[in-house]
Amino acid sequence: MDTKSSPSATAEASHPVSDAALDTARLARALGREDLAAMLLAARGRLARPETVLVVIGEFKKGKSSLINGILGRDLCPVDDDIATARLVLVRHGAPEQVIVRNPDGTELARSPDLAGLARLATEAPSGGDPMEHAYLEVCAENAFLAHGVILVDTPGVGGGLSSGYETLALGYLHAADGLIFVTDASGPLSRSEMEFLARARGVCPSVLVAVSKVDLYPDWRALAAADEAVLQARAPGTRLYPLSAALRAAALAAGDPALNAESGFPALLDGIAGEILDPSRERAAARCLADVRTAARQCEAALLAEGEALTDPAAGREHADRLAGERRRLEELRGAAARWQVILGDGFADLISDVEHRLRVELRTITRDIEARIEDEDPAETWDDLASEARSRMADAAVNVIVALEDGTAAIVDRIAAALDEEALGIGPPRRDDAPVDVTSLWTARAPEVRLVNESAATAWASLRGAQGGILVFGMLTGLAGLAFTTGALVGIGVLFGGKQLLDERKRQVTQRRQKARMAIRQFIDDANAEIAKSMRDAARELQRKVRDGVSERISEELQARVSTLERLQEAARASDAERQARLQQVAGWLQQARGLLRRADELEGATA
Repeated sequence: MDTKSSPSATAEASHPVSDAALDTARLARALGREDLAAMLLAARGRLARPETVLVVIGEFKKGKSSLINGILGRDLCPVDDDIATARLVLVRHGAPEQVIVRNPDGTELARSPDLAGLARLATEAPSGGDPMEHAYLEVCAENAFLAHGVILVDTPGVGGGLSSGYETLALGYLHAADGLIFVTDASGPLSRSEMEFLARARGVCPSVLVAVSKVDLYPDWRALAAADEAVLQARAPGTRLYPLSAALRAAALAAGDPALNAESGFPALLDGIAGEILDPSRERAAARCLADVRTAARQCEAALLAEGEALTDPAAGREHADRLAGERRRLEELRGAAARWQVILGDGFADLISDVEHRLRVELRTITRDIEARIEDEDPAETWDDLASEARSRMADAAVNVIVALEDGTAAIVDRIAAALDEEALGIGPPRRDDAPVDVTSLWTARAPEVRLVNESAATAWASLRGAQGGILVFGMLTGLAGLAFTTGALVGIGVLFGGKQLLDERKRQVTQRRQKARMAIRQFIDDANAEIAKSMRDAARELQRKVRDGVSERISEELQARVSTLERLQEAARASDAERQARLQQVAGWLQQARGLLRRADELEGATA
C-alpha cells in the first residue's frame, strides 16, 4: 500500500458483500422499499471507506509529527527542534483543506480557511483561562491515504515520560481507536515505562505497531531494533516493530527513488497498517453490511410470501391483512413515549447515572485519603512531583473507569430492551450497535495539581540566628543572677544549643505548612476534576441514551414500513383480476427466488468470512 495510490473507484463493486448489498438494494427498490435501499447503499459506502481511527502516541521529540508526515507523503504537521505538538490533532480527508478548532464536545470555536495556521495552533501551549485551553484541532486535507477512511490522531507528547501520570490519559485516546502506532527513537532501547505502556495498550487497542524513528541519526540502530524486537516478541508476541527514517522518506519522495523509499522503512509500515488495521476495519464493516443484507432480504421474502398467498387464496390474504393491521397498530404504539422499552430506557439510564456517580465519589474519596496519607508521612517539598503524578494518573484512571461503566451499563440496557422487544413477537431486531465508543478525553483533560512550596531557607536561617541570640541573652542573665561566670566558648555552645532547637521547631512548622498547602492543592484539584468528569459523564450518558433511543426507533420504523408496504400489496392483490393475478404471481415468484438467493449468499459469505 502506498499513499500515492488512491482508493479504487470500483472498490464498492469489487467486494462480494458490497455486490450482495447492491443486489438486495435493487430488489428492495423494485418492491417499493426505498428505506431499505437507502440503508443498504449507506452500508456499501461504509464498506468501501470504513472510518478507521489510527492514534500516534509517544514521548516528546520522538518524531510523531514527522512520522505522520512520512505516512501522508507531505509536510502537514509542524516539525521543528524547538517546538512540539501541544494539542490533540485529528487529520482526516476532506476538501477544502482547512483547520477547525473544536471543544471536547465537538462544538466549533474557530476555523482557518487553509493549513497555514496549523503550526501555530498545534504548537501553542494551552494556558489557564484561555477559552481554547482544552480544544483540539481537526485538520481536513486532501490525501490518498486518508481517502481510505483513515483518521490520524497526533497526540501531545508526554513531557515527563510515560510514567509521569499521563499514561492513563494517553490510553484514553486508544479507547476510541482502531489502531496504535507507538513512536520511540533509535537513541536507546525501549524503556521499562514504554514496555509497561505497550502492555496496557494491547489490552485496550485491537492493533498495536511500534515505530523506531530517526534511524538515520544512529549508526547502531540495527542492533538496537533487533534487541527491542526480541523483547517485544517475548513480552507481547505479534507486536511488529518498524525502523523508520522520515528524512529518507522525504528525500525519496522528492527524488522519486523507490530504493531509497524502501530504505526509509515507510512502505513496510504502510503495509503493516493496511494488513493489521485497515483490513480488520473493513472486515468489521463487511460484517455490519452483511447483517443489513440479511435483514433486508428477510423483510422482502416475508412481504413476497404474504403477497403470493393473497394472490392464490384471497381468503387467506384477508386474514393475513387483518393480522398485519393488528401488528401495525402495535408497532405504532411502540413508537409512543409510554412503550415498555421507553420505560426501560429511561429508568435504566437514570439508575446507571446514579450508580456511576456514586462509584466516582467513592473512588475520589479513596484517592484523596491515600494521597493525604502520603502527605502526612512525607515532606511535600521533596516528593511533590511524585504526589502530583499519582493524583493525575489516578484521576485519569477514574475518568476511564467512568467510560467503561457507562458503556457496560449501556450494553446491559440494550440487552434488556432487545429482550422486551423480542417478547412483542413482531420480529424487531436489536438496535444497531454504535461502534464509536465515548472518547475519554471528552471527560477530563489532565492538569497537574499545583502548589507553591516557597523556598524558606532564608527564613529558616534567620529564625535560627534569633534563637541563638535569645539563648545567649537568657543564660547570660541567669548566670549574672547566680554569680556564675561563663567563658565566651561556653556562651557560644549554649547559643548553638538553643539555636538548634529553634531551627528544628522552625523546620517542623514549615513542613506542617507545606503539608497543609499540599492537602489544599490536592483537594482543590480533585474537586475541580470531579466537577468536570461528573458534568461530562452526564453529557456522555445523554448522548448514549439518545443513540439507543434512535437505534430502537429506527428498527421499529423499519418493521412498521414493512407492514405498511405488505398491506398495500395485499390490497392491490385483492383488487386484481384473474389475469393480473397470474402475471403478478410469476413476478412475485421471480422476486421471491431472488430474495432466497440473497439469503443463501449472505450465509455463504458469512461462512467464508468466519
